[in-house]
Amino acid sequence: MIPNNHIFAYCFTSLILFVAFISPSAQYYFYQKAYADGLTQENLPPATVGNRQASLFVKVSPPILVSTSTTKQDTFMQLRLFDANNNQTIQHVTYEITVARGIGTTTPSAIVKPILRDFFHAHNGLLTLKIQPASGPLTIYGEQDPFQNAWVADPGGTINIRGPFLTEGGLYHIHVEIFSIDNDRNIFLPENAPKFDSYLSVGDVYNNKWVYQNHNYNTTLISYYDKITGNLNFDPTNKIFSWSMPFNWNLTRIKQQPIFVHEEMRLPKSWKGLGDNTQFKALVNGQPLSGRSLAIDPFSFPDAMVVHYLINKNDVLRLAQQVNAATASNNNNNTSNVSGGNGAKINNTTGLMKFSLSSLSSATN
Repeated sequence: MIPNNHIFAYCFTSLILFVAFISPSAQYYFYQKAYADGLTQENLPPATVGNRQASLFVKVSPPILVSTSTTKQDTFMQLRLFDANNNQTIQHVTYEITVARGIGTTTPSAIVKPILRDFFHAHNGLLTLKIQPASGPLTIYGEQDPFQNAWVADPGGTINIRGPFLTEGGLYHIHVEIFSIDNDRNIFLPENAPKFDSYLSVGDVYNNKWVYQNHNYNTTLISYYDKITGNLNFDPTNKIFSWSMPFNWNLTRIKQQPIFVHEEMRLPKSWKGLGDNTQFKALVNGQPLSGRSLAIDPFSFPDAMVVHYLINKNDVLRLAQQVNAATASNNNNNTSNVSGGNGAKINNTTGLMKFSLSSLSSATN
């Protein structure tokens, strides 16, 4: 039976995530390629398929990995191609799926050492990859279609996989190309195949124990977007937590797709001056969060104060503009040294998103 406080926590988190998404929205126009970023499931914007607009639903689950060193939970990746005009599932779909973990790029050819790359066919259009985590090589169970050499899903749409796939939290680049629809022999030319790119996240949990003024405290950090870089740090003098995660600050990439970054910190309410507060100073790359971007939840857990960083696309764009401006300034200063004076510029938008958290009272002391 699920504890009531866990049910409440889930409902509260769902509510604040819904509120965080309510903001002025931009219009997106997509043709043959579609992108999204930083969620656990999504309907990708449609790509043109003849006289239809075909959209792809992609989901990874569970949203947070809670496996231990001795017990590994099964993970799942689900795909459904459907007509965006009437929500009807398109049948007899052959998917070429390429999955890589990390910040990646929007260029499939730039994916290095993908975790998975293969063809899968679902007669009913619904495809579920059920993964049993294990060490060693990746093994796909089932029969392959002799015509396309694609792994064929069972009547329920499931294909079983065993190996090191979706075993770590972080951001996953899922590149999908559609090679057949409607009929097993109705195959697209490779250059005409609808293409979709999704960046879905699996949350990673970091449990830490701290000794502060001769007292022991346990904290939990959940990074929903990507794995953090290094460790969670705590400055006892100023009572500030800090951490970072890899992030691709390419403005073109960010403008093209929906994007959302969610970090969650749980502090024990018994920690005087930190967990017993309801006001916090939360910074991302040195910029303070406020309003809908910062949610404080004192209710979900009786012994923990929960702080949510809810960074929507507009927030990310502002941060990206600052990072790119700083990068351009550094490039201009270093051009003559790096390029030998030929005017070449360094294009480095792969960096870090940096977070810090302190109570408002300790931050103002």
